[in-house]
Amino acid sequence: MTFSRRWIRFCLAALGLAGALGAAGCRGDDPQRQQRLLDIARWQDRRLAPADSLAQALGSQDAFVRLAAARAAGLIGRDDVVPALENLLKDRSQTIRAEAAWSLGLLGDARALPALGRSAADTHPPLRMAALAALAHVPNDGAALLAGTRLPAPREAALAWDGLRQQAARVPPDSLRAAIAAGLERSEADVRWRVLRCAEQAPDSTLTTTLAPFARAP
Repeated sequence: MTFSRRWIRFCLAALGLAGALGAAGCRGDDPQRQQRLLDIARWQDRRLAPADSLAQALGSQDAFVRLAAARAAGLIGRDDVVPALENLLKDRSQTIRAEAAWSLGLLGDARALPALGRSAADTHPPLRMAALAALAHVPNDGAALLAGTRLPAPREAALAWDGLRQQAARVPPDSLRAAIAAGLERSEADVRWRVLRCAEQAPDSTLTTTLAPFARAP
């Protein structure tokens, strides 16, 4: 795919996000924004942007630029901007906060674990969900994910169990065993299914009695 075609695809994706950020007062004819977006597209597609342009874009006053930069940082694996992405977890835009959390997960950098753990317990569901999804990709002891499995919202609990499945080998066995037993008591079949998938990754013979009844489930 040529660079021009990549740029067209980038712009189309950006236009799809314009509505979510309209309240930020972004103007499509701003030359500075156009240059920032061009730099970000070059980072994402060719890694040829000026050395400091991505860091500058992450700190831009333009919410549209910050969002595009946060996404690009995760997609291209720019772990040198972890502190800048962590700072975006406090952005005034929920969309940007969630994008920053997801990108931190894609980077898989353990430095981001404290910030992602706090975000997984945030009062705003979009950030909580993005952080829970991100924690599946960063090696961790599962503490924040274990807490997430107890969230009342089924979608959030399901995300936590999906992440916990990826980290099961690192979770203290007693904590994982207790979480699995509690998770199987939930009423949502979609959540229980994910609990069982997580149990597959737990080499714990003491779970046999807990899991056996589900072998006969309809």
